[in-house]
Amino acid sequence: MRYNADFTGEKYRDIARVMGVKVEGMSLEEARNAAVEAVFALNRDVGIPPHLRDVGVRKEDIPALAQAALDDVCTGWQTRAKQRLRIL
Repeated sequence: MRYNADFTGEKYRDIARVMGVKVEGMSLEEARNAAVEAVFALNRDVGIPPHLRDVGVRKEDIPALAQAALDDVCTGWQTRAKQRLRIL
C-alpha cells in the first residue's frame, strides 16, 4: 500500500474512512498514511504476519518473489511504474 499511496488520489482517504478513521481535516498525505496504518493494524488484529521472514521466506528467495510480483497479471492495473529494485 505504501508503494502505491502517492498515486491513489482520494481512494486511500475513502479506505481510511470506512475503516473508522476520522479523516476530516487531514491532508491527503495524512489520510493516505492513516489508511495504510489502519490496514496494518487490521493485519495485526487478525494475526497476519508483517514480514515474509515470519512465514519462512529466506532472503535468497526474495529476487524470485519480486520477479513473480512483476509478472503477476494482478499487478497490471498499477498506476505506478513497476520497478524490480523498488520491490526488492
